Amino acid sequence: MAVRPPHPALSPHVTQYTGWSEQMAVPLCRRELPTEQVPVIINFGAPVRVFDAGEGSGYRDLGSFAAGAYDTYVRVGSSGPSGGVQINFTILGARLFLNRPMASLHNRCVPLEDLLGPLAGHLTEQLYEAPTWDARFDIIDRALSQL
Repeated sequence: MAVRPPHPALSPHVTQYTGWSEQMAVPLCRRELPTEQVPVIINFGAPVRVFDAGEGSGYRDLGSFAAGAYDTYVRVGSSGPSGGVQINFTILGARLFLNRPMASLHNRCVPLEDLLGPLAGHLTEQLYEAPTWDARFDIIDRALSQL
């Protein structure tokens, strides 16, 4: 894992960047608790299985996505090599960056391409090809500063 704060100019709207890479021998399921953060996941690995809130049995397999504010926990599964970058936005930061009311993400995860269009694929490609975590975090700083 690699963790870095955003550029100071972004800190009112973005709290942290986290990069990760993990291998697993068996499928893994985590319980993500509600938070005041709005995470945007830029995925470099196998799709992430996001179950309906609480003990819901429905699920979606997602590549890169944004997770809205949840009222309860959500289960998140991985079944293959996992890696990517998580950008943690404040609620206001997510509203500004994603350019939509947060009610549209309430208790939902939405594919990043549905929210950002072609920019989602371009950003994912740039981040995947960057040689280091610091280079990836610098790309995110520049991309968010231009919005």
